[in-house]
Amino acid sequence: MDKVLHWINGESVPPHSDQWFATVNPATGKILAEVAEGDAEDVDQAVQAAWVAYRDVWGQMRPRDRGRLLWEVGRLIRQRTEEIADIECADAGRLRGDVIEGDLVEGAELFEFFGGFADKMGGKTVWSEPATHRYNIREPYGVICAILPWNYPAYLFCSRVAPALAAGNAIVVKMAEQAPLSALELVKLCEEAGIPPGVVNVINGGPATGAALAQHPRVAKITFVGSTAVGQSLMHTGADQVKPCFLEMGGKSPNIIFEDADLDEALDSTFEAIFYHQGQTCVAGSRLLLHQPIAEEFMARLVERTEQLKIGDPRDPDTDIGPVISPAQLDRIMNYIQLGQQEGARLVMGGERPPMPGHLAGGYFVEPTIFDQVNMDMRIAQEEIFGPVLCVLTFTDEEDLIKQANATVYGLASMVWTHDVSRALRMAEALESAFVWINTGFVFDFGLARGGYKHSSLGAEFGEEGLSEFTRIKSVAIK
Repeated sequence: MDKVLHWINGESVPPHSDQWFATVNPATGKILAEVAEGDAEDVDQAVQAAWVAYRDVWGQMRPRDRGRLLWEVGRLIRQRTEEIADIECADAGRLRGDVIEGDLVEGAELFEFFGGFADKMGGKTVWSEPATHRYNIREPYGVICAILPWNYPAYLFCSRVAPALAAGNAIVVKMAEQAPLSALELVKLCEEAGIPPGVVNVINGGPATGAALAQHPRVAKITFVGSTAVGQSLMHTGADQVKPCFLEMGGKSPNIIFEDADLDEALDSTFEAIFYHQGQTCVAGSRLLLHQPIAEEFMARLVERTEQLKIGDPRDPDTDIGPVISPAQLDRIMNYIQLGQQEGARLVMGGERPPMPGHLAGGYFVEPTIFDQVNMDMRIAQEEIFGPVLCVLTFTDEEDLIKQANATVYGLASMVWTHDVSRALRMAEALESAFVWINTGFVFDFGLARGGYKHSSLGAEFGEEGLSEFTRIKSVAIK
C-alpha cells in the first residue's frame, strides 16, 4: 500500500513518530493510502522551514516576480486538471466533472487573480506639517498557517495559499485527514512553477496536528475553514497568544422564493444549493423558505425533480449524488434525519441509505432527503447538518420571512428569488449574511470581498480586502 509523507522544505518527509493514518475512498470504503501523522516535532520542522524561506528568500523577492510565479502555478493547474481531478474524486468523493469544471478552474483563477495583485498593494501617504513625511506600509506576517477541511480540498488549498504568497508570506497547510491527497500534488506544482522550497509546506494529521500548528510561536496568523466549533477553539488559541485569526465556518443558509419568482430558475438553483456535493458545503441552501401562495406547487415540482436524481459513482458523468465523506459524517446525517422526524417535521422523501451495487456497496451513500412542515424551533432548522437534507418552511410576508431567515447563529449566504427590484434591495439590506445572491446562487467573484457575519466567519475573503487579511499595517512618521 502506498505511503504518503509530509512535504517540508521541498522534500517528502516521513513522520517523526512513525505514526500513520488511512485515507479512504468514500465511494467504496476502501483504503487509498497510509498517510503520515504529524506531531509537534513535524510541525516545528515545517514552520521553521517556512520561516527561513520567508526571511531569506520569499520575503526579499520583488512582488512582481512573486506574481509571475503565482501565474505559473495557475497555468500548471490548468495543465494538470485531469490528474488532480482523479485524486480529488477518489479521496474526497467529489464528482469528477465538478472538480474539472469548477474547483480547479477557480483554483487556477485564484492564483492568477492574487498573482496580479502582488505588486499592487500599498499603504497611503497623508499631508502633514512641513519637513515631515507620514505614510502607511503593508507588510507580510511571515508564516501563516492554514487548517483546511475535506469538502473542497484542492480549491480551498488555492484559496489560502494564493493570497498568502501574493502578500509575501510563507505558509504551512494542514488538510483534513479525510482528504489530504490533492494538496500534496498542488504543493509540488507550486515548486515546479518556481516557488522556492519551504515557502509552501504541507503537514498531515488530525486535530492534534492542527492544534500544534496553530499554537506554534512562529505562526503569526491562523487561517481556518471548517466547523464553527473548531473555529471557536482556534480563536481561544489565538487569544492566548494574541494571534489574529481569519475564519470561515458553518452556515444554515436560507433559499428564499417569493410568489413572483421565475420558478423554473429557482428550482434549478434549489437543487444546486442543497444537493451539490451532497450538501457538504458551508453555503448550502439547506433551508428553503417558500412564499405560501406558491408553496404547494413548488413542493410538488421539487419532489418530482428529486426523484430523478441518480446516486452513483462520482467518476460517472451521469451521477448527480455521490458519497458523503466518511462513516462518521454518514452517521451524523442519519441521526439528524431521525431527529427531524422526532421533532415533528414531515419526511417527504429520502432519509435512507440506498443499496449500492458492486464496488460501491461499501460506500457512504445517503438518499437526497426533504422535510417539510419545519419550523425554526427545530434543531434541523438551526444546526448545520452538512448533508443532502433540505428543510422546507413557509412564510406569509416580508416581516415573517426576515424573522425566520435571520433566526440562526449563522450568517454566511442567502438566496432570494423575486422579480420585484425594490423587494430585492430590501432583502439585500435586511438579510444577515456575508453573501446575498438575488436570482442566482453560488456566485463567487474574486474581485468582490465578502465579510464576516455572526458565527459563520471572521475576516474578509476575496478582493483587495481579502488580500489585506494576509498583511499587517505599519505607520511611519519621518521628520
